[in-house]
Amino acid sequence: MKTFLRMIAALLIAGMAHGAAAVEKPFVKDEKYPQKWATLYTEKDGLPGEGVNSLAYCGDKLYAGSGRGIYYFESGKWRNAQPGDGFGLVTKIACDGDGMLVGSREGFFRVSLKGEMKAETLLLKETTAFAAWRGGWLVGTAQGLFNLKDGKAERIEAFGTRPVTALAVDGEGAAWVGFLKGLARYDGEHVALYRHSYDGESLIDNNVRDLYLSKSGDLYIATGGGVSRFDRKQKWTDINGKKTGMPYEDALTVAGSNGMLWVGTTIGAERYDGKEWEYFESKRYLPDDRVVAIAAAPDGGAWFGTPGGVSRIEYRMMTLADKAAYLEKQVRERHVRYGLVSDSSLTRPGDLSSNVLATSDNDGLWTAMYIGAECYRYAATKDPEAKKFARQSMEALMKLENITGVPGFVARSFAKPDDQHCQGEWDHITPDGKWRWKGDTSSDEIDGHYYANAIYYDLCADENEKKEIEKNVRALTNHIIDNDYYLIDTDGKPTSFGMWNPEYLRTRGRFQQGLNSLEILAYLRTAIHITGDQKFMDSYMLLIKKHNYAKHMVKQKINQPRVINHSDDELAFLAYYPLLKYETNSFLQKYYHESITRSWKIDRPEMNPLWNFIYGAVMPDGTEFDPDKAVYTLRKLSPDLVYWSIRNSHRADIERDTKGGRFNEVQAVKPLPPDERCMMKWNENPFMLDCPYGGYSEEAATFWLLPYWMGRYYGFIK
Repeated sequence: MKTFLRMIAALLIAGMAHGAAAVEKPFVKDEKYPQKWATLYTEKDGLPGEGVNSLAYCGDKLYAGSGRGIYYFESGKWRNAQPGDGFGLVTKIACDGDGMLVGSREGFFRVSLKGEMKAETLLLKETTAFAAWRGGWLVGTAQGLFNLKDGKAERIEAFGTRPVTALAVDGEGAAWVGFLKGLARYDGEHVALYRHSYDGESLIDNNVRDLYLSKSGDLYIATGGGVSRFDRKQKWTDINGKKTGMPYEDALTVAGSNGMLWVGTTIGAERYDGKEWEYFESKRYLPDDRVVAIAAAPDGGAWFGTPGGVSRIEYRMMTLADKAAYLEKQVRERHVRYGLVSDSSLTRPGDLSSNVLATSDNDGLWTAMYIGAECYRYAATKDPEAKKFARQSMEALMKLENITGVPGFVARSFAKPDDQHCQGEWDHITPDGKWRWKGDTSSDEIDGHYYANAIYYDLCADENEKKEIEKNVRALTNHIIDNDYYLIDTDGKPTSFGMWNPEYLRTRGRFQQGLNSLEILAYLRTAIHITGDQKFMDSYMLLIKKHNYAKHMVKQKINQPRVINHSDDELAFLAYYPLLKYETNSFLQKYYHESITRSWKIDRPEMNPLWNFIYGAVMPDGTEFDPDKAVYTLRKLSPDLVYWSIRNSHRADIERDTKGGRFNEVQAVKPLPPDERCMMKWNENPFMLDCPYGGYSEEAATFWLLPYWMGRYYGFIK
């Protein structure tokens, strides 16, 4: 004991001797940024069920060529625009002054867009591509290339009857012609052929699907092996996964605008600004993953045509505060059940109008995190609405703490007896028969209760509420201590994951020793802060001095391959926050700082905003952390929180981890961009590549709101 006190004194003296003025912690200004936003259009929005094969802007109106003719977009709906008998299956459309050119199985048409749509047939069935050329047209078909002029079609014999897949005419008046097995340049007399070679000085792949000629004169060729660029200096450049980081190489179509390159592939679409790629896959972004048509939009976004309909990608300028308001509304509209906040079910995939409130095994934890978000919001803005929402959910948390009838034993969740969509087994009914509740409560729930009680107590509670919190925290802490550091269920046995007993952690639970030591120290330190009870201080010091819990928690983060548990990361950081916030003993802080620093450094590549802000909040001024990367993640996360099926394992730009994840899931060496990975809260694997969710649930935005409002409260986001 004397040695312990001498070490404390020495550290305190050293701290005073090296004292310095407080250093302002780094922050990021909340400026407007482009938020990726997707809107999908299908049959219910006026499109035909046969899908869309081509897209083009004519003036300020967008047109689509489909399996049932021409459609145009107006006032949020698609409308049929074809005249007379129509065009049949349209394969290609393009604008021509005050008209439109249409290629279809029935022929090649020029359509007047003045007044009523009128079509003039220009011969040539099974049209696949066309381009204006020397006062007439070059028309590619399934039977070869034709020169169409003055109503007469003449086959260009140099190409025989080979099917044409794409056409473009360059600034010198020469035609570039794409085929299934190569590319040709035709100046009216001579033909130059280009085929794939392994020296990087020609086509990246012979299967040419589409051509795009930029305003600067560079030709982009979409192929089965990526995109080739042939520039004005006659230099070839490969655009693929190896050379540029292209996500997926099986390209079907290519377009460009405002310095952006857009590529449609057999699995998804891509955007390239010359430095970074963005990838659009799944029904988060597309009605169907096969993207066969692209129209670059005047606003910097794009429209994608697929067999399932059309997708519009926008980049809406907004701030994080704007996004927070949008996501707060999402929570309140679809995710609050008796004050509990969690994900919800969808009876129809992706259809938010089919939302049904459901329960989860961790309603207490998710609700606690929402309480934290609203308390930070209240402390940062003094908005009474935030206090109101926090109080509603705090009442639900207190109900969990009292519904069991066992002092200090909290329930996982509760519902009314006749509520539908209640997941898992419900083995308890209250004596009055009005409620049912779940037992076998885990440490996840206890983490949440101490975390929420601490934040609400400090930032939101009035004197009466503080007394309520003190009573419940005292009961919960007594329950754990009096039961030898076990959480005891109504059957008199420890719950499956409520074990902090020293002997258990020394033997059967030795692999949980670090995390569970951290948890119980955080619980006790929070209880000391709220109640001031000496009993809790005695227990706290007993676990530290006799059982070495402070030392055990230094290496709480288990980071060997296959056993990385991202759920444990969440439990650890939620426990770190109150423990390091309340502990003032410099000797103990040494262990605690070493523990959280080790954990944060291991998790640093994930750019997790909650881990970053917790670390920045509890560590001394001047400690390095990554608010810029935290804000990057908050900005990049999609506002669409539906659990869609996502796949990324086919991508060319990803280095796969051969060892797999905790559940043998396929994962990458580096985490995917937040808006391209599976929908997940902070307790899931950001390295995971694929997930077969199907769109049958929507996550509550709590996981986003908590770090955002914490960042606002601490000044990391200004």
